[in-house]
Amino acid sequence: MKKNRNEKEIFRRKLSRDCLVWVVLSSLILGGLMAEERSRSAATEALGLRESLGPEGSNSMWFAPASGSEPTTAKQEELISWMQEDWRRQEERLGDRLGTVSSLRRLLERAEKTLVATGWLPEPIRQERQEQVDRWRRQLQQCRQKQGGLEEKQIPDNGISLYINIRSALRRWVLQDVQIGQQPILFLKTRRFVCQMLHEYVGNYYNVADLAGGGVYLLHQPGKSLRVEPLTEGRLPRGAFQTLSLDYEAKRAYFAFVHVRPGPRDRPVQPNWHMLTQKPLPPEFDHLGPQRECFHLYELDLATREVRQLTSGLHDDISPCPLPDGNLVFLSTRRGGFTRCNNWWEPLPTYTLHHLDRPTGRITTLSFHETNEWHPTVLHDGRICYSRWDYVDRSAAHFHGLWTCMPDGTAARALFGNYTMAISACYQPRPIPGSEKIAFIAGAHHAIVGGSLVLLDPRRVRLDPQTGEDQFDCLEVLTPEIEFPETPNQWPKGYMVSPWPLDENRFLVCFGYDRLPGSGSGNAFEEGTGLYYFDRWGNLELLYREREKGYSLLDPVPLAPRPKPHTWANAPTGTSTSGVRASVGREPPGGAKIGSTAEPLPAAVASAESLGPDEALVYVYDVRRSLLPLPPGRQVDHLRIFQLFPKSTPTANDPRIGHANAENARALLGTVPVEADGSAFFRLPARKPLYFQLVDRQGRAIQGMRTTVYFQPGEQVGCIGCHEPMHQTPPVRVPLALQRPPSILQPGPPGSKPFNFVQLIQPILDRHCVRCHSAEAVGRAAGWPGGESGGLAPGDTPVARIRSQETSAPDSGASVSSFGIWSQVVLTAADRPKKVLPILTGEPEGHFTKAYNQLRPYLAFFEWGGASIDQIVTRPGRLGAEMSRLSALLDDPLHRQEVRLSDQERRTIYLWLDANVPFYGTYDRQQQAAQRRGENIPLPELQ
Repeated sequence: MKKNRNEKEIFRRKLSRDCLVWVVLSSLILGGLMAEERSRSAATEALGLRESLGPEGSNSMWFAPASGSEPTTAKQEELISWMQEDWRRQEERLGDRLGTVSSLRRLLERAEKTLVATGWLPEPIRQERQEQVDRWRRQLQQCRQKQGGLEEKQIPDNGISLYINIRSALRRWVLQDVQIGQQPILFLKTRRFVCQMLHEYVGNYYNVADLAGGGVYLLHQPGKSLRVEPLTEGRLPRGAFQTLSLDYEAKRAYFAFVHVRPGPRDRPVQPNWHMLTQKPLPPEFDHLGPQRECFHLYELDLATREVRQLTSGLHDDISPCPLPDGNLVFLSTRRGGFTRCNNWWEPLPTYTLHHLDRPTGRITTLSFHETNEWHPTVLHDGRICYSRWDYVDRSAAHFHGLWTCMPDGTAARALFGNYTMAISACYQPRPIPGSEKIAFIAGAHHAIVGGSLVLLDPRRVRLDPQTGEDQFDCLEVLTPEIEFPETPNQWPKGYMVSPWPLDENRFLVCFGYDRLPGSGSGNAFEEGTGLYYFDRWGNLELLYREREKGYSLLDPVPLAPRPKPHTWANAPTGTSTSGVRASVGREPPGGAKIGSTAEPLPAAVASAESLGPDEALVYVYDVRRSLLPLPPGRQVDHLRIFQLFPKSTPTANDPRIGHANAENARALLGTVPVEADGSAFFRLPARKPLYFQLVDRQGRAIQGMRTTVYFQPGEQVGCIGCHEPMHQTPPVRVPLALQRPPSILQPGPPGSKPFNFVQLIQPILDRHCVRCHSAEAVGRAAGWPGGESGGLAPGDTPVARIRSQETSAPDSGASVSSFGIWSQVVLTAADRPKKVLPILTGEPEGHFTKAYNQLRPYLAFFEWGGASIDQIVTRPGRLGAEMSRLSALLDDPLHRQEVRLSDQERRTIYLWLDANVPFYGTYDRQQQAAQRRGENIPLPELQ
C-alpha cells in the first residue's frame, strides 16, 4: 500500500510539473491569438458569422509559436486545462494512464496513421511532420532502453512530457487539416430525460421533470477559444430544446422547443424514469390532458436573431429537416396512436414523418406507419433517410432500421437494419460529403440516443441468403471499442451521438464518458456530452464542453453554406395533416419498391388507369422470386392484403387483442389473384399500414410480411418479387397480370374486417366441435365423477388442471406428451392417466371466451417473446396455419371421420391462424364488448 501511494505521489508531481511547463509553452503558442481575435471581432459580426474566420494561413499558429505573444487569458488556460483533463480521461477509459509506455505507443501509432492518411499535404509540411514522428519514435525507444524491463503501465521519467508533446502536436495537425477553427460551429445545449430514447422527444416529460435550460449556441474559433455566443437566450420562455438543424444557405437554424412551466412539483424532481413509476401520478403527469406541454418547431434567423414559431397544438413536433426547396420534413405525433409496449406510467405517442410548407404553414402527413420514426435527413440524391421502429409481431426492443422515401412520402422502403438483432437501433443517419456512404449511430432502445459510430455503404447492402438477416459487410465500425449497446445486453462506457461528417474520415461528434444512460443500462443520470473532433485513426479532441454536469451538447454543424442535394419537382399538395397528393409514376434512384428492388409500371398501363382519389396501384412481377426459397410443390394462388391499426390506447396489452404479446389489431381488406407466371396487379387503399401474404390453393399462407407498407394517393409502384434478393432485375417480358385491368380486392368472410373470433371461428366450432368439446362432454370423456364438474374445485376445469400440472411439472413429476387435441396427461402418482378435451364453447372467460383460451396450446403465432414461431425473419412455409397443431388435428383420422368441414370453413380457420390468431379487431373496450356479443363493428377511426 505504501509503495502504491508513493507511486501515485510521484505521478502527481510529474503531471503537475509537466503540465505547468506545457501551459507556459501553450501560452506562447496561443498568446498571439487574442490580439488577432479582437481585431477581427467587429468584422466577424458584420459578416453575420457566416464567413470563414480570417484569411488563408491564419492557422499558422498551429505550426509554430507566435513571436511577441501575450500572456494567456483565463479562458485559454481553462481550455488548456480541459484538454489535459480530457486526455487523462481518454487514457483512463482504456484502462491506462497518461504517459505510460502503452499510452505512448498507441499515441505514436495514431500519429503515424494520421500522417500516412494526410499524404496530400504540401511536401514541406508532410516532411516536417514525418521528421517529427521519427524523433518521437526514437524518444520512445530511448525511453524504453534507459529503463529496461519497464512494464507497460509504468510511467517513464519523461513519459508525461513526451505524451503531452505528441498529443498537442497531433491535435494541431488534425484540426488544421480540416480547418477546424476557421468556421464557427452551431450546436444545441440541453438536458435529456433519461429512460428510453422514446422519452427524449416527448415534451411533457421535460415539464414534469423540470428540465429547463439550454438553447442554441455558436462556438467561435473551435479548438482555439472558448468563446460561445448564445443565440436564443432571452428570446423564448423557460423551456427545453431538442433536435437542431441548419438550412443549406446557413441563414436559418431550426429546432424543437417545449415550454417548461415554473413552480413546485408534487413529487421530488428527477431527470429520469424513477419519478414516473410511483402511483398515483400527480396532476402535472397528465400526459394525455389538454394542459400538457409539447415540443414545437421554431426558426432562428441567424442574421437578425429573430425567432419564429412554426407549429403549435397538442402534438409533439421534433427533428426539423430542411429540404433543398426551403421547406421542412419533420416528425410529429399528429397522425395519432401510441406505441404498443408502454408501461402504465409512460404513454408514448407515435410520431411519423410530416411535411411543412414554410410559406403557408400547411402540414401534411408523409408516413402512415403505425409505430415511431426518427431523425430524418436528406441524402445527396434527394431522398429522405430516417429510422423506423418496425416491431410488427416481433421484439419491441429491436428493429430500429434505416429507411428511405421520397420527399413527398412515396416509395418508402427498408435500407438496412430491419432484419437483425445484432444492432438494436440505427439512429441519426447523415450523408457524407463527397461519398455515397451514410454515417449513423448504432444505439439502444432502452437508453437515450447514443452508441457506436458506424458507416453504411448502401451499394453493399445485402440480406443473407441462408438466414434472411442483414449482412454486415456493408458496415464499417469506426468506434469498435464502443460495443453495440443492448445486443443482447452490452452497455458500453462511453458513447457517440450527433455525428456530423466532414468526410469519410473526419467528423464532428458529441461524446460522453459515462455508461450509456437509460432504463436498460440502469444508469439514471447523464453526466453529459461534449463537442469533439473525431477521425477514423482514433483522434478524439475536445472542442467545447459544459462546465455543469448533466447538460448535453448536441447536433454540431459548421456555420457555412453547403451544396444542396438533388431537388425533386413534386412536393406534397395535400390540404390537411391527414392527406398528401403524391406524384404518379416517379421512381427514386434505384426504384421504389415494396420490398427491396422496384420496377416501374409500363407507361401504357400507368397512363391508361384512372385511380380513385384515395387509391394506389401496385404490381408484383413474380411473387415466387424469394430470397429464401418457397416450399416446393405449393403453388401461389392469391395474395392476402391485411391492414394494421395504430394503437389507440396508451398501455401495453390494455386491452389485449389476442394471445400474442403487444400485438396489433388488424383486418383482412381482401384478396387479389396471382397469375400462373407469379404476377399480380391490383388497386389498394392509400394512406393505410398494410402487409401481404402469399397463399396457396388450399388457403394456407406460404410467406408473409412482418412489417408494413403504405402508399400515397395516386402512387404507382411495383416490385420484382416477395422478399426477393436485393438489386435483382427481372427478365424482359410483360407479366400476365399487366395484360389485364388491375384486380379489385375481394372481401374475406364475416368476422375478418376487422377480425372477430366470435363471428369468424366460433360458428365453425359450434357446428362441428362443441358436441364433443362442451363442459359436459369433456367431463364425461375425462372420466371424472359428476360429469361436468367431475369433483373439481369450484372454478377449476380439466384444462386448468392440465395447465397446473404443466406448470408444476419439474416438481410434481407431471409431464405432457402426444401431438393432438387428445393430450395424454401424466399426473402425479396418485392419479391414473386421463385424456382431457379442451372446451370449445363460446361463453365468456376472462377477457376472451372459453374456446379461445383453451385453443391456445394448439396454436402457433408470431409475437414479441420467445414463444414466437420465428423472432427476426419470416421463413417460407413457417406461418400460422402450417405451424399450428390445430391444422394437423383437422386432418387426423379421428377428426377426418367426425368433423366434415366445408372448403370455406377450412379456409376460414387457416385465415385466422395465418392472421396471428386474433380475438378482437379493435382497441376500444366498448367495441370489444360488442365483438364478444358477436356484433359487427366498423373499422376504427384511427387507421
